[in-house]
Amino acid sequence: MLPYYAYLAATGAFLENHCSGFGTNSTPNHLLIAGGQSPTLRNPPRSAPQPVWDLPSLLGHAGDHSLSWKAYTGASSYPVAFYRQLAGSPNIGRSNQIIADAAGLPQLSMVWHDSPYDEHPVADVTRGQDTIWQAVSAIAAAGHWDDTVFLLTWDDWGGFGDHVATPNVEHTPDGVQLAYGPRVPLLMFGGRVTPGIDSRWNSHVSIGKTVLDLLGLPPLALTASTTPPPSPTSSPAHRRPRSRPPTARRSASRHHRYPPPPRGRCPHPEQRRQRRSVRSCCETAPPCRPRTTSRSANQARQVVPLLPTFAL
Repeated sequence: MLPYYAYLAATGAFLENHCSGFGTNSTPNHLLIAGGQSPTLRNPPRSAPQPVWDLPSLLGHAGDHSLSWKAYTGASSYPVAFYRQLAGSPNIGRSNQIIADAAGLPQLSMVWHDSPYDEHPVADVTRGQDTIWQAVSAIAAAGHWDDTVFLLTWDDWGGFGDHVATPNVEHTPDGVQLAYGPRVPLLMFGGRVTPGIDSRWNSHVSIGKTVLDLLGLPPLALTASTTPPPSPTSSPAHRRPRSRPPTARRSASRHHRYPPPPRGRCPHPEQRRQRRSVRSCCETAPPCRPRTTSRSANQARQVVPLLPTFAL
């Protein structure tokens, strides 16, 4: 068991039918989270120069609309280094800097980690959990639990099967399912998030849609060559009943308790991080929470998507 992740799932919002965007490799799923679309279904080969794509990103979109942002990444700046829009930006730093920045985070922060904190096999997943724990605790201790919405997820699953079939919304001509990929956890928490279990189907592009809604941003542009697919949950067949789904609140009259940073290693290291992971667009996806009557009531001061994983 991973006690801090279990705590977040029990006291925050747990989206049990959240899926990786594609059932292929890690990189396209990271790109779906970072910008709502991907020009590839594979990881770029490490033996060749890494590509740089002319794609929009959530971070660049925030900057274009005068919102502050920062990407906290590993040493190679993966995956934001794929975006020409973000090349050379001083707003790209190392993942451990988020603790030092906790008292003054920008309005949008996105976090990735290098090994051994990425929870990629064969890493000890408790080390990744502890790193997330320390970052969240630092932000909470700085007084920003009540005005921050956290989204914690993984790029893909790591196995080769699931006892629940995911909706087949995109497949190859010969019938191989691309989207959705396997289910992966998505946890939402923070003072504005109502706890509960949400059983609706959604994927990584819903994270972008949620960020746009929370920060009051307009839709993210598509590249000229991309045609958005229909909304993945537009069909009743893709919906399931939900219990106390997450919502973002204007006020934080109710405070969640959160545990202190870990003082050592969490137990049970032998739990696998999931692996498995071209296109989609944030504005075609449903948000990771039900719509409310007032957009302003849902806007957060800062949004922090957290991703322990780093693609191999």
